[in-house]
Amino acid sequence: MRLTKFCPAMFLAVLGATAPSQTAPAKNLHDYITKVKPWDAVASGPLMAVEWDSVNPDDGVPLGLAAYERKPFKAGGLTVLAPDRTIDFTDDDLPSAYDMLTTDEKIGFLLATLSPSDLQKMSARGISANELRGEQRAALLSILPKPVMYMQGQIEKIHGFSSREMPKPVPDDQLGNVRLQVSRGLSILYSAVNEGNGVSASNLNSLDYRGPSGTTVVHSGMMGRRFAGALSGRVVDNFERKGDLAWTDPRLDAQIDLTGPTQLGALVTLVRRQTGVEIYADARICDLVVGFIGAHARAGDILHGLCLAVTGAIRRVGSIYLLTWSKDGEASREVRLTARKALADAQIRGNVIQWMASVSSRRALDSVGFPEPDLAGVQGISSDRVSSDTSEFHSGWVELSALPDGVRELVKMDSEARTVNRGGVPIDSLQGKVRLTPTYGYRLMLPDGRPLEFHPLQLPLHQQVNVPKSAGTSKPLEFAKMPAGSAVGLRSDEPGVVADFCEKLKSYGISEMWLESRRRTAIQSAIDAGIKVDLVIRPWRLLPGERCPDIDRNVVGQTGSQLNVVPEARCDPSSKETWSFGDSCSPTDVGLTEHLRRVIDLVPPKGLNRIVVLDAMPPGYREPLASGMFVGAPSSFVIEGPVHASLMQATPLLGEFGYTLALRIGFIRKHGMDPIDLLQTNRVGLCPPAPFFDRAPFRNPFEGGYFYPNTSGTPPSLFHEWLTVRYEAVKIAYRSLMDALTGTAVPLYAEYQVPPKYMMGSYRSVSVIPYQAVQPEKFPSAGSVLDQTINSLNAEDEQGALNYPIPQDFQIARCFDLGDVPVRRVPTYLRYLFRPAATK
Repeated sequence: MRLTKFCPAMFLAVLGATAPSQTAPAKNLHDYITKVKPWDAVASGPLMAVEWDSVNPDDGVPLGLAAYERKPFKAGGLTVLAPDRTIDFTDDDLPSAYDMLTTDEKIGFLLATLSPSDLQKMSARGISANELRGEQRAALLSILPKPVMYMQGQIEKIHGFSSREMPKPVPDDQLGNVRLQVSRGLSILYSAVNEGNGVSASNLNSLDYRGPSGTTVVHSGMMGRRFAGALSGRVVDNFERKGDLAWTDPRLDAQIDLTGPTQLGALVTLVRRQTGVEIYADARICDLVVGFIGAHARAGDILHGLCLAVTGAIRRVGSIYLLTWSKDGEASREVRLTARKALADAQIRGNVIQWMASVSSRRALDSVGFPEPDLAGVQGISSDRVSSDTSEFHSGWVELSALPDGVRELVKMDSEARTVNRGGVPIDSLQGKVRLTPTYGYRLMLPDGRPLEFHPLQLPLHQQVNVPKSAGTSKPLEFAKMPAGSAVGLRSDEPGVVADFCEKLKSYGISEMWLESRRRTAIQSAIDAGIKVDLVIRPWRLLPGERCPDIDRNVVGQTGSQLNVVPEARCDPSSKETWSFGDSCSPTDVGLTEHLRRVIDLVPPKGLNRIVVLDAMPPGYREPLASGMFVGAPSSFVIEGPVHASLMQATPLLGEFGYTLALRIGFIRKHGMDPIDLLQTNRVGLCPPAPFFDRAPFRNPFEGGYFYPNTSGTPPSLFHEWLTVRYEAVKIAYRSLMDALTGTAVPLYAEYQVPPKYMMGSYRSVSVIPYQAVQPEKFPSAGSVLDQTINSLNAEDEQGALNYPIPQDFQIARCFDLGDVPVRRVPTYLRYLFRPAATK
C-alpha cells in the first residue's frame, strides 16, 4: 500500500509545517522536535526517527519538517519521521532496444528498411518522423537529442563557430518535423608525414565545410547517445515497500520499552527476543541510531516504522525474516537486470548484422547523393581522382590546387587551426597534395529548414551473418592419430544408445569408455558389450525424476532446469557457444543422505573398471582465493545447449549455485547479510542507488546531497566469507560420499586440479588420480570435463573440420569426451579421432 503524508490538524499544530518566530533553525532534527516544536508523546503517542541527531536542515527551505526532508507517517500507534522521498524503479525503467543502439546503428536500420522513395527523400531534403510509422518512426525519434538544442552563429577560422545566442530547444510538438538527412561526401587526407612507426595525415570530411569564415550557420553539437549502462532510478515520494511480514501478526503485539536512542540492530534484536519472531537487521543499517520520544510501542509498529524510516522492507528467507532494502536481493536484481540487458544486446547484435547485410545487398547507399547545396563543391570532382577505401596510403594523391575552392578553403582553415604535427617528417612527394576517399554523414534539419552540422556515418557493412560451410568447401578430413589405450566418454541414460555406441567403439578398436549415466540398466549394457567401463559420477546431479527438499538455486532463485529455459537465451546468430545446466542436490539439503544413497546404488556389483568422480564442486562452490575471487567456471560447456555463452559472460553469478535456504539462513544469522544482496564488487551495472543500503559511497540523487547518511556498506570480506561457507559445506558432503564409495571394492579415482587447466581457450583438462592420494588439505578444486576433452563447439561443419588441432600432451587417464555431442554427430567425431580398426 502506498502511504501519503499523515497530516491531521492537531499534528501539524504540534510539529509546525511553517517557520516559527525564530530566525535561526535548529541544528538538527532532534533539536527541532525537542526544542523548537516539542513532541508531546502523552497526547500524540510515541515518535520515532532514524539518525535524528545528524539530519541537518536545508537553508533554502522554510523551517519545518520540509527543511529536514522528512515527513510524518503513521505506523499503527507510532508516528515515524521518515524521508519524504526515496528512489524507485521498475523493469519499465530499463532502456528500450532503441536506447541500446548507437545512432549509426539506428540509421543502418532505416537504410535497411525504408522504401526506395523514402531513401531518396532522406538523401535529398531529409525525412521526418511524421512521415514514418511504427518502428521506423520510433527509431528516428530516438535519434534526436532530448531536447534538440540549437543556436545560430558564424563560422570562424580558428575556433570553428561562435555565437552570442543562448541555446534554444525545438518545441516538443515540433520534434516530429525535425528531418534526418544522410549525404555522401569525401574524406580528405592532407599534410602527409612519416612518423616513428608509420605514416599519417590530417583527415577532413567535405561534409564539415559550411562556408567561409563569417558564414551564418546553425549549430547543435549533440546527437543521441547509446545507453550508458547504469540506472539512477526515479525520485518519488516515500512509500511503503511490499514486504513479507504482516504488521497485524499477533506475534508482534508485544510492547517494547523505549529507553532512548539505540542502534537499529540492537532494537531489532530486542524485538526478536520479545516476540519470538526470528528477524534480523541488514548489517549495512545496524549501526544507524534510532531515537524515540515516548515510553513504549508495539513491536509490529516499530518494525513498520523502521521500514519507512530506512525506505526498506522485510524479506522472508525460509523460516526467518530480514529487515533490508527490498524483497528482491540487490545481487539478484543486479543479475536479473544485467541478464535482461545482455540478452537484448545479443539480440541487437544479431539484428545489426542482418541490417548491415540488407543495406549491402540492396545497395541502399547507392541512392545517397551529395548534399544540396554542395558547399565544398566535391560533387563535380572526377571519379578518377577518388581512391577506394582499400587503396594503399601512398597511392591516389592529387594536387590540392586543382580541386574546387571549397576543398581548398576547408584545408586552409583546418591547417591554420592546427598546431605543428607530432614531430613527423613531411613526405616531400605528397606535399601540396590530398587523397580523397568516399564517406557518408548525417545531420538534422530544423522544422524551418535550417540544417545543423553533419556527423560522420560509420556503418559496419563488413559484418555478415554466419553461414555454415558447404561440403564442397570443407578441408580434407585428417585423423588425429590418437594413441592406443585412449578412452572415449559418453553421457546417456538409454541402454540402446549405450549399446550402439559400444559397437561403434569396437569397430575402431577402442576397448575403454568413460560412461556417465544415471540408470543401472544403461551402465550394465556397456559392461555386457565387453567394453572396459569407467563409471563417471557427478555426485550432485539429480537422478531422473528425483527431487530434493531444498534443491540448489542460483542468486535469482532459479534451479538448473529453470535457467535452461531462459527466454530468448539463444538470440545471437553469430555464435554457437552455449551453456547447459541440470538440476542438482545441494550439499546442505536435508535429503542429501538419501540422494547419495541412490548415487551409490548406481554402482553395479561387478564389471566396472573403476569409478571416476568429477564436478566435485558444483558451480558456485569454489575455493576462494586470497583476493576474494574464486577459480573455475560452470561445467558442461556444450553444443546445442539452451543458455547463450554471452549471457554467462555478462552475468557469471547467474551460473553460480549454492543459494539454498539453509545456507542463506545460516549466513544471515551469523553476518546479518543475505547472500542474494552480495556482489563480488561494489555497485556496478544497472542497479540504481539504494538509500541507507548502498554498498558503494552513496551519491545522493536528491538536491543537496547531505540528507541520507553514508552507511558503512558491505565489508569486502563478506563475499569471500560467502565463498568459504559454500566451499566448506561441499567438502563435508563430498568426503561423506567418497568414504561410502571406497567400500564398493571398485578402484576410485577423483578429479584433482588446482586451479583448472585451460588449453588454447577451448580445451579443458582435469587429471584424475586414485582417491587415496587426495589429502584433506588438498581437496579437489573446480574441475570441468573429462581429460583432454574434444569441445564439440570447435566443429565448423558436419564434415569434421575443426578450428583447433587436438593437443597431444596427455595427462593421466586419457579420455575424449563425446558426452555432449549429439548422437547423430558421434560417427563423425569417431572418424576424425580414430582410424577404423581394420586400417590400424
